[in-house]
Amino acid sequence: MRWQFRRASTFQQQARLAVTLAWVAGYTNVVALVASGLAVSNLTATTTRVGESIGTGDLAAVGLLGWVLGWFLIGAFVSGLLAALARVRGWGRVHGWPMAIEAVTLTVFAVCIEVFAEHRASPDEVMSGHLLWVTTASGCFSMGLQNATITRISGGVVRTTHVTGVITDLGLELAKAVVPPAPAADAPETPRGWRGWVATHQRLVLLSCILASFLFGGMLAPLAYRLMEGWMMFAPVAFLLWIIVQDRVNPIRGEAP
Repeated sequence: MRWQFRRASTFQQQARLAVTLAWVAGYTNVVALVASGLAVSNLTATTTRVGESIGTGDLAAVGLLGWVLGWFLIGAFVSGLLAALARVRGWGRVHGWPMAIEAVTLTVFAVCIEVFAEHRASPDEVMSGHLLWVTTASGCFSMGLQNATITRISGGVVRTTHVTGVITDLGLELAKAVVPPAPAADAPETPRGWRGWVATHQRLVLLSCILASFLFGGMLAPLAYRLMEGWMMFAPVAFLLWIIVQDRVNPIRGEAP
């Protein structure tokens, strides 16, 4: 794993951004699950349900679940498009525009949650109709955009909207911490000794913090849902706006090589 980043895009900057955004994903996912019964940040279960629905002939479910998958894909595509434009046009900031767009789409998601909270007949009611389609589209687009942006910045090292890969990598890094790997014959520059130990433990700390942040967001969401109902999504939106302001002060420029 390569840990040499461009000077203006340091490991510390990338780690801070990934950890702080992970709670937004965990939080948003729980809100979507409570309101609509659908996940917006983790698509493994959704893809499984698509296969099940095709097998059972439930075309209505296939359409809705395909809609969810499609909007996550569109979010990732927009992130990649913005990164390509930044590279071609020489824009310095990598994540400023994606975070601004995510703030807008999460605002749409927040408004949908507010409308649903105001008009639901009972606390156990699940979202349906046009509101369901708009809510899932905005939520999935936001998460796809966020996950792809962090992936580009970190060179594929971390994700923020799901934890399957995080836990897998955590297990692999724990194994490296116990038995450090020998340098490959075709890669003599592989870190060894103290440098290798530091790289492994840096990554262990990063992955653990991302997992904890995602869990924190998931834990916080039900509490906020009970206390604030529809207004609960405005906290993540405000947080994204704060990240955009921080980008103006201390921007992450470039991507991992």
